[in-house]
Amino acid sequence: MKKICVAGKIGSVKSTLINEIAKHAQYQKFSFSDALKKYCLENQMVFDRKSLPKVGKSKLEDLGHEGLVKWAISFFDEIDWNGKVIIDGIRNKNIY
Repeated sequence: MKKICVAGKIGSVKSTLINEIAKHAQYQKFSFSDALKKYCLENQMVFDRKSLPKVGKSKLEDLGHEGLVKWAISFFDEIDWNGKVIIDGIRNKNIY
């Protein structure tokens, strides 16, 4: 079981790096922002680069760090968490 976490500010080419690693090393991709987008769609909420961090912060305040990770993972049944996974969109050092 191997996990790679990529963190950084908006526009720091995290997604480009993740896509290349996933393509060349056969890693599955998981993104916190994709979980937030799915949540927003399910709840008929408008989302963009400015609103997603606010939704994430709200969920973090409600659930705590471990709860947020478990909540986000619940949106991705198709990922084999025992396999190679690359994780995008970590914005808080306490989630590592």
